[in-house]
Amino acid sequence: MGTGLRRGLSALIHRGARWRWGPWKNALIRLFMRRYGVDLSQAERGEPEAYRSFNDFFTRSLKPEARPIAADGLASPVDGVISAVGTAADDQLFQAKGKTYSLEDLFAGDEEQARPYRNGPFITLYLSPRDYHRVHMPADGALRAMLHAPGRLFSVNAAATGRIDKLFARNERVIATFASPLGLLAVVMVGALSHYSNKCHSTSSFLSFWSEPKNSGMCDHWSHMPESLGSLTRRFPS
Repeated sequence: MGTGLRRGLSALIHRGARWRWGPWKNALIRLFMRRYGVDLSQAERGEPEAYRSFNDFFTRSLKPEARPIAADGLASPVDGVISAVGTAADDQLFQAKGKTYSLEDLFAGDEEQARPYRNGPFITLYLSPRDYHRVHMPADGALRAMLHAPGRLFSVNAAATGRIDKLFARNERVIATFASPLGLLAVVMVGALSHYSNKCHSTSSFLSFWSEPKNSGMCDHWSHMPESLGSLTRRFPS
């Protein structure tokens, strides 16, 4: 599938997922739930009709007691499957058997931003379509910088990671870096086909990373964050 067709399909899905016409969004949500076995028993809203759109359902919130947060150490930032975990070999990260990618490529060529993570631990988590799709802080910390890197929108499932070289460093992505009691911490959110819109929420405000595909090839970088986004703790947002 060509880049233009891939982006066109993603843009069509983007619009359809936000259409609020009741018969459409209810049918789409129920079809998706049957196809992927989605369980809404832990969601704050347990019926498809309670969601304003398919996107509202896809980014649904959970009941506060659904995910107890560990008091110490790192907490998983997402519901997902661990697809890779280990320690970087200098600046090389494991993707799949026989495939690696570099920290510098992941950070869109910004060697200075990538350098602190050389030889450090990493974990890759895959969110399947049925999973809860909000990303939470893995540890208490202060947001230091964010980078939006334009790129492709390949699928990120196991078949794709085993076939496509440097997949996570080629897809569109947002990189948020934090200062935490555990040291420097980076959370990288990689887009995929049909999923290229991300928002960062804090207690009282939000920042939209991107809402439409960008074709300029230019990176957006924020190094001085609003005070309201500066300090985040591990908790479920209200």
